[in-house]
Amino acid sequence: MWRIFKRSTRRFSVVDAIFERSSRKVEKVQRKYADFLNAKVKNWSPFSIKVLLVIFVLCYVSVTTIVLINAGSTMGTVTVNPTHQTAPRLVFENEVKPVYLTDRIKWFRHYLDSLKADKVGRNTYDSILAVRPGLIDSLTQLERLNK
Repeated sequence: MWRIFKRSTRRFSVVDAIFERSSRKVEKVQRKYADFLNAKVKNWSPFSIKVLLVIFVLCYVSVTTIVLINAGSTMGTVTVNPTHQTAPRLVFENEVKPVYLTDRIKWFRHYLDSLKADKVGRNTYDSILAVRPGLIDSLTQLERLNK
């Protein structure tokens, strides 16, 4: 019926809660560091504090002035110019000569030639040609294609 105890409609998000906790911790660390520095400076005379403050301001102003003066000059700056690069030509699969295949063809040709030249290997050479009659022709055509 009547709601006596109403729920709070305002809900905190997780991000807000994390931000609140982290900001509290940062403020706590800042306060501790400020207390530490105040304890260090507590015994200094007001005159020495004022002298250090004037020195700090003069250093800050001089560095800022030097940066502003040198910001307008172009001397000593490095200019980077992009280099023009040409796009590589499209290479199709039939234009590529696989090196490993060429080497294997050369090795196999050398092997067959050595079998053919040797008296003992001549029987092996003849048996290979008997099993594969068009092998030498195919090998010659492949060598011509790869040149």
